[in-house]
Amino acid sequence: MVVRGAARRARLWAVRAASLLLLLAGLPLGSPAAAQTPAALAAPAAPAATATASASACLAPALARLSVGFTMTHFTVAPAASLVCGGGVQAGLPVTGAGNILLHYQEPGTALAVRAALRAMAAQGATVLRDLLWYYHTEDSLMAARAPHSPIGLAPATNGRLPDQIIRNLRALIGDARNAGYRRVYVVIGLEGSGAPQCRKGATGWGQCYDARFLARSWSVARQVIDAVRSPAPGIQVIFDIAPEECYIPDSPMLVYQNKEQFTRYMVSHYRDTYHDHGYIVSCGAGNGAVARTVASFNGLVSLFQELGTRPDALDVHDYADDPAKAEETLRIADAAARTLGVPLIVGETWYDHPNIYGIIEHLMNQGRLSDLRDVIIWPGSDHVACHPDITLQPPYDMTAIERRLGLLDALGRRLPACR
Repeated sequence: MVVRGAARRARLWAVRAASLLLLLAGLPLGSPAAAQTPAALAAPAAPAATATASASACLAPALARLSVGFTMTHFTVAPAASLVCGGGVQAGLPVTGAGNILLHYQEPGTALAVRAALRAMAAQGATVLRDLLWYYHTEDSLMAARAPHSPIGLAPATNGRLPDQIIRNLRALIGDARNAGYRRVYVVIGLEGSGAPQCRKGATGWGQCYDARFLARSWSVARQVIDAVRSPAPGIQVIFDIAPEECYIPDSPMLVYQNKEQFTRYMVSHYRDTYHDHGYIVSCGAGNGAVARTVASFNGLVSLFQELGTRPDALDVHDYADDPAKAEETLRIADAAARTLGVPLIVGETWYDHPNIYGIIEHLMNQGRLSDLRDVIIWPGSDHVACHPDITLQPPYDMTAIERRLGLLDALGRRLPACR
């Protein structure tokens, strides 16, 4: 959810395929649109059943292994956020910078509230946590006026360095997550302003105010964060999203995709050269299910990783497609890309109340597909509330409801075992 407009308003582009297209060639064909596109861009498969609970006494092994969690960025959310932002008219803000966890974790009341929420969600089965470290460069004149009024809360980075307190807060949050029983924490390093590839000012197009001169500073911030928390105490894994929702369409004439390719290539190559491991991801915002664009974006990522001789910890797709056929097709496309790279798949974002995605995941995994899906991470917002920022749920979040929608629980709310 770091990037909204650019990734979700782009028009469709045909794909120059390589290895990913071979995997996708077996996807179902048949719509009139399929005749006008490459075979890999076939029409979505018929939607899977959207079951809300498992009818079996046991789970497919891959489904039983599935880890579930939430993105948690703010510890306070305005009451009745649906009234605050309903109807597409923003009458107020669901969150403000005053509720940003990483900006205020040094405050005892904030830490106590977050620890209590972490424990409550872990008691209901959460094992994965995701947080966004939103920041801006103080040298960025565009952000001088914007940053103090940002509703999400932005950390200032000067000369490529965040304040030490932000780093201490991040360490403390990860430690508290480990103590609460979480297995993995995803740290999303989210840049705002002229250094962001999708930068937009006023009525200008997406990417028009992007300034590549901030690349070195942006990598400096990422390295500061990674160095601080990449080797926590045993029992928890920390993974870094170094180019959040910056997947791109190769060779697109659209400026925003050209910016994204430059930014992502820079961050991935510098991570490879600095750390020589796989502790990073580049998330991909699949938007509302534009199939051709999704194929092209994942093909671009696969090609980039292969060219640079590296691979991420996992492939992360953000699936918000309302149409169940498109939601399922997005999962299939991302799964094919993950299998090409030989890495797990994660659904890094989807709506808390998405009407189809949970049943689709359960159905596919019980059929032996999506066998490498490792994590499902929920975005704390609603498909039915028009807010920006679209953070409308107050933590702790209801993990039991999510697990039930995934078919992981029996009638008494207990986690079902794996079938043998």
